[in-house]
Amino acid sequence: PYWMAPEVIKNDWGTFPYTCKCDIWSLGITAIELAEMNPPNSDMHPMRVLFYIVKNKPPVLEDPEDWSPAFHDFLQATLAMQALARPTAKKALDHEFVRDHNS
Repeated sequence: PYWMAPEVIKNDWGTFPYTCKCDIWSLGITAIELAEMNPPNSDMHPMRVLFYIVKNKPPVLEDPEDWSPAFHDFLQATLAMQALARPTAKKALDHEFVRDHNS
């Protein structure tokens, strides 16, 4: 459940169907996992995490000074609590963090 978007946990399909925006949230969580070797809140029991994701602000990096402003901006965009505020997959791929690190 660590990668689940808030709207997936809430099962909020009446107002927002499952779209790529849910996967964009998971991308942001995966980026944090790659940076820190664990997904956010991995020290919590999975059932507790389900409530935590919905009721709290999006996760951030544990040591923010270790990471670039572009990475922070990418995470802020992909981990927006409101699904409609998250970028599309195309826009996420065009974000400077991804674009400038593509080899």
